[in-house]
Formats: sequence, C-alpha cells, structure tokens
Amino acid sequence: MSHIAMVSIPAPGHVNPSLEVIAELVRRGHRVTYANDPSYHDVITSAGAEPKPYTSTLPTHDDPDGWPDDTIAQLDVFLRDTRP
Repeated sequence: MSHIAMVSIPAPGHVNPSLEVIAELVRRGHRVTYANDPSYHDVITSAGAEPKPYTSTLPTHDDPDGWPDDTIAQLDVFLRDTRP
C-alpha cells in the first residue's frame, strides 16, 4: 500500500478534523506519517498514524494572547514558524 504524509499546524481545529480520514486510510492498509508538534503524539497514534514530531513556534490554543490582533501580523507569525 501507499505511504501517505500528513502535515498540519498544532491546533485542534486543524488536527481533529483530519483524524477520521487518517484512521480510515490506516484501516485500508496505508502507512500514514503525521508531522505535528509532540503535544499531539497521543491523538495521532490513536488514529493509527506514525507521528513525526516537529517543534512549532505558533501560539497554542492555551495561549490565545500569543496571536496579534492585526491580520497581517498574524500571517507573520506563520512565516516565522517556517524558518529554522
């Protein structure tokens, strides 16, 4: 079967909706590797995927004040997360 890579930002609204699709792919015999923050390890493995941890600099859902109010500044937060 295929090896499928899933990449997502570490946010419940991005990870949780993908889990049923991931679980179905695994049930069908595909190998799924899911790149996300280590804090999502358990939820990723519970869907049957192999976690590939990466550390994100994005504010977490526990830190809503970490996001600037300005929309352009919010995009800058994403750009900074892509840089080493």
